Amino acid sequence: GVPCVVADVGDAAEVVGETGVVVPPRNPEALAQGLVEVLERNRLEKSLVRERILERFSSERMVQATASELLGLVQ
Repeated sequence: GVPCVVADVGDAAEVVGETGVVVPPRNPEALAQGLVEVLERNRLEKSLVRERILERFSSERMVQATASELLGLVQ
């Protein structure tokens, strides 16, 4: 439930989406600005962050996506 600041590497931007702040890699100024931005946001956003993670990255969602991909291979 904590908004994150992430560097735009790997799947980090996909994971945080609009609930976090994505900054260019190896850019300490952008990282500092991202941290300030997150600190200034309303604390009520914590529930939005948690909802996003549960909706997109829960174990149940992972199992459903994996099963769907496997079924697609055998059809």
